[in-house]
Amino acid sequence: MSIVRTAFALLLLFSGLASAATADQPVEVELKSWNQAERSVELIFRGERRTIPLADNVRVIVNGEDANLSTMPANRPASVVFDKATAAITSIEIVSVKDKPAAMAALNRSGAHIRRDASGNVVEVTSRMVKDRSKMTDAWLASVDWQGLPYVTVVGLNFTPVTDAGLRHLEKVQRLQDLSERGEDYQQEF
Repeated sequence: MSIVRTAFALLLLFSGLASAATADQPVEVELKSWNQAERSVELIFRGERRTIPLADNVRVIVNGEDANLSTMPANRPASVVFDKATAAITSIEIVSVKDKPAAMAALNRSGAHIRRDASGNVVEVTSRMVKDRSKMTDAWLASVDWQGLPYVTVVGLNFTPVTDAGLRHLEKVQRLQDLSERGEDYQQEF
């Protein structure tokens, strides 16, 4: 294991991450994901994706409160502190921007199915399990302040009356990774 940590230390040193921080000084990164089994995080630093190991006693702080890896949200800006000797991250601090209430109200009016992350922010908006999809229209997409929902990564509009014109409103979804839209007759599924 020490060979792996040494390799990470060299990688960090040459990649600029180690030179960007001093002991106990945070480095600003985009936290993409974490792997509890491998005790590592995937992050983006200066435009490059990297996988960095976690220290055995890593401290996780979300919105100013102690948290643990299982409740740590991903796809967020974060401050990380690492031990230069082992190249392992010793502290991760995430301050989540909360969803805007007006954007949430527009989602609620449509009856869209939403899924939240551990911080309570909406990450998925879908038509799944929605009985009356007639409210999920182009006009509804236009009424949602998508920039007020900064952590949405999945939008599913299957079997809704949304057209290509309505889909243009989703250009404002900053972190969109998965968009599904199929079915012209949205009532056919019932």
